[in-house]
Amino acid sequence: MTLEQWVQNNRDDLNSERPDPSAIKELISVAEREITDAKSVSSPEGKLTHAYIACLSIGRAALAVSGYRIRSGAKSHHYKGIASLEYTVGLSSEEVSEIQNYRQARHQSIYDFASVVSESKADCALKTAESLLKKFREWMKANHPELS
Repeated sequence: MTLEQWVQNNRDDLNSERPDPSAIKELISVAEREITDAKSVSSPEGKLTHAYIACLSIGRAALAVSGYRIRSGAKSHHYKGIASLEYTVGLSSEEVSEIQNYRQARHQSIYDFASVVSESKADCALKTAESLLKKFREWMKANHPELS
């Protein structure tokens, strides 16, 4: 599936808008801050949450670069923000599933019960966020240098 097909399938939840370099920069700044915060927090739940938010911010930034924004109030907006990474920066479906698993673990740790996140899972989430940020930057340089 292409980004255009994915957009068509999700058109009710997306707004088309012109890429705004300052908004994209702000989203990447959030991702960088969340990665830094993930490195300094003591609990695995906190580390995973910060790493996940970094991934979500990168997903939102990649959509913004591509000319889209998930509509405010859209159902499953976190899910779609992560899912879009397959069609923007080119993550594999396995990589997207891994981040979706972090989304679910974050949800459980906040709303259901604490201590569901292992230290190793939190460490993997942080590595994923760092890798995704690097991949985003490479994608930007190769495909959208005018917005870099």
